[in-house]
Amino acid sequence: MKQNILMLFVLVVLVSCSSLKKIQLMKSGEVSNSNFMEHISFDYSAKLPIVEATINGHKGRFLFDTGAPNVLSKEFSQKLNLKKLAYGSVGDSGGNVLNNQAFIQIETITLGKVTFKNTGAIIQDLGTSQAMKCLNIDGIIGANLMRNAFWRIDYQNKKIEITDDLNRFELTNEYSTINFKTKTQGTPLIDLDIDGIKVKNLTFDTGSNGQMSIPTSALQALQKTKTVSSTYSIGSTTYGVGGKAKNDTLFYGIIDTIKIGNLNLEKKIIKFSTHSDNIGNKHFENYNVVLDWKNEKIYMKELQNYQHDSLIDFGFGIDWQDDGIYIGSIYTNSDATNNLQIGDKILKINNQEFTNLSNDTICITFKNNDWDYEKQDSIIITVMRNDKVHEFKLNKKQLLPF
Repeated sequence: MKQNILMLFVLVVLVSCSSLKKIQLMKSGEVSNSNFMEHISFDYSAKLPIVEATINGHKGRFLFDTGAPNVLSKEFSQKLNLKKLAYGSVGDSGGNVLNNQAFIQIETITLGKVTFKNTGAIIQDLGTSQAMKCLNIDGIIGANLMRNAFWRIDYQNKKIEITDDLNRFELTNEYSTINFKTKTQGTPLIDLDIDGIKVKNLTFDTGSNGQMSIPTSALQALQKTKTVSSTYSIGSTTYGVGGKAKNDTLFYGIIDTIKIGNLNLEKKIIKFSTHSDNIGNKHFENYNVVLDWKNEKIYMKELQNYQHDSLIDFGFGIDWQDDGIYIGSIYTNSDATNNLQIGDKILKINNQEFTNLSNDTICITFKNNDWDYEKQDSIIITVMRNDKVHEFKLNKKQLLPF
């Protein structure tokens, strides 16, 4: 398994929700329809589900994100001329905090033929990085809206079903059941067990194109009871609504048994991080997923085996900045460790020039996760460091298991 080149965790967390008005906005809203079963399609660019919606009569592209409340981009919100009802601070999965964000109420949000009335939202700048701009979204359909209906996400066919009657999904015993509780904004929080260690309050996050990322403290607790086959990387190639995530030491460990509700996984790799504690689409896409806020349950039907039992990589991650592509992270026990440095500007990999790549070309490659060099077993990488050009040969290695 190779790592995603660029990771997006478009998670939005209310840092402080002490204001009664903000709480009311995040809990407001209802669905206008009754006795309905609607199907909508989604674009799965960069392994993130993006749907079309109409807000107060204006059409747009919106990320379907259980890890966030409703969000409108600054540009889209200007079309609507909405009254700002409160202000507050919000955080993202990368440890960034954004202050003085405007809270609003949206009269109507329509998905297919289903209309949701009077739900709260936050206005945010969604162009804080090239990776975020690449998504070309007008906002987020968030958990505070979703909790007014039942949803089934069909990743294989890129469709979402919406209903007001859970029985329409005809759930069978093929579905595993996971209990959850919610944040103020409605985001589902789930618990899991890794080799006997309890991990609480992980975000069930369809706004993440990652896999499982849990707090480093869980790995430390586990290492007190057993030896864990692990490696680590330093740096950051992750982006959220607040921009690039803060640099972190990310550990990757092979866990013998993972239990999520009555869903059991064996011999899978989990990432351990200081800043993020969520599960994302690289895991969910192996299932049909049903979201049930009424009973606070998630139902998951396995469609294919979750393949995350080895880590094979050249040992570096890339950082897409305004003026080019840089080395953003480096894995230990890889060829990159003794050759590359975080902040090196990539000039060339094999015969592919990186200095003349347009942002549009990078965007397409990012969405498809389709860099030519990833198909090779060895590469020649040319970088600029302190105004000097360096060239290194790197071999792809199996970093986990050893």
